[in-house]
Order: sequence, then C-alpha cells, then structure tokens
Amino acid sequence: MLLICFSTFIGCGGESDADYEHVYTIRGRVLQLPDGTLGSDFRVFHEPIPDYVAISGAIGMEAMPMPFTVNDPTVLEGVQVGDVVEIVYGETHRPKVRQGVIAITILPRDTSLSFD
Repeated sequence: MLLICFSTFIGCGGESDADYEHVYTIRGRVLQLPDGTLGSDFRVFHEPIPDYVAISGAIGMEAMPMPFTVNDPTVLEGVQVGDVVEIVYGETHRPKVRQGVIAITILPRDTSLSFD
C-alpha cells in the first residue's frame, strides 16, 4: 500500500496485456528518453528478467541497458532520465515480431534495484 501512495502511474495508452503473447513486468532506471530524432530510444538499465522467452526459445535475460519500443508516447508522460520505473512490456513472436511498452509506473527514487 505504501508503494501505491508514493508511485506515479503513467497511462496505459492504447495497448493492453491481451495484445501480446508474452507480458513482463520489468524494473529499472531510465537512461534515455526519445527526443524525436531518428535512432533516439527509450533506454532503461533493467534488472534480470528470469522468465523472458526469446524468439529462439531461450529463457531468461540478464540485467542490461536496453532500448524499449514505445508505440504510444503518452506512456512516457512525466518520466525523466534517472527515474526508477516498473514497465509492463509485451512481445509477440509470431506470425511477426511485435513489441511495446504497455504501461510505466514511476517508483520512489530510493527503490533498491538488483542487477545481479
């Protein structure tokens, strides 16, 4: 309950969990926000994702800085570089690869992250 009082929920945009085959909740620190130029990313240094399923079938992903696809820019409203965030992220592998951030919650700045 305390987390709810101090966190800020940033909208869900037009997508939902049902739009994707795999949905993950990922925590990390925002490294970069898109600035509208070609190649500009929403980049987060995220904790390990032990249940991540790659298109190859491999399970798990180590902690790393990673760009995330943002299909609806409204999910980034209020997010700043340095924020600790929880991302709801979806992927579908077939018939074609589709991915995107579904929602972002800004966590308290002192939230402890584990990159082991």
